[in-house]
Amino acid sequence: MKSSDSGKLAVALRYAGVGITFVVEAGIVAWAGWWADQKFSTSPWLLVTGTMLGVVLATISLIRSVESLGGENGEGGDESEGGQDRPSGRGE
Repeated sequence: MKSSDSGKLAVALRYAGVGITFVVEAGIVAWAGWWADQKFSTSPWLLVTGTMLGVVLATISLIRSVESLGGENGEGGDESEGGQDRPSGRGE
């Protein structure tokens, strides 16, 4: 396997890990909502709330992870394009 192929595989595995993390995070919070529904007889409200909360939290985590992976791969947004030599336009 060429080094460029192994580099691409490493990047792909990192992104796959982010997807798996999303599912696990959302699933744990949804499961906690289901468990609470069983304990407090509030079905299905805590499951629904837990699922929505889990998806929101997992989405935030997903965005942060992808942004950090993009920066590692040289694909970061504003941070990689600008730099401190760029004039700010504020008369400084």
